[in-house]
Amino acid sequence: MTLHQAAAHAAAQPHSASVAPERWMRWSRAALSASATFWLIVMLAGQVVFAAYVAVFYGGATLAGDVERWNKVLPKGYGSGDTFGNAVLALHLFFAVVWVLSGVMQLIPAIRRLAPALHRWNGRLYLGCSAVLALGGLWLVWVRRGVVGDVGQHLAISIN
Repeated sequence: MTLHQAAAHAAAQPHSASVAPERWMRWSRAALSASATFWLIVMLAGQVVFAAYVAVFYGGATLAGDVERWNKVLPKGYGSGDTFGNAVLALHLFFAVVWVLSGVMQLIPAIRRLAPALHRWNGRLYLGCSAVLALGGLWLVWVRRGVVGDVGQHLAISIN
């Protein structure tokens, strides 16, 4: 069969030639949608686990009156006699939990679709927490010093 004959034969069979690509497109769209949904669920679950860890570890230590436990994770988490620095770090950790959970809520499609006003106010909360976290983080890195890493890490944190 020549190329010309094969093309004429394919043109005479429009139904069979067009069904396979259409079926492939439906399958590929469904696979892409399923993988995006799976990624979103895994990512949101990871964020919730992180928020729970920060809340349970640091919040639990604070509520138990054992803020020295912060130093198990942070080199200079709790500083004896540094009331202002400890308060800034505690607020930074609190706002981190609020920020992460707020970010999770922003990415849930049902909230955006069913409660747009909540989505907008939550977005404002997210941006406000972002500003507070950024300023507090810069203060902790450059003024309090020693909370994390060396100058190279401080520069990387500041640029980020």
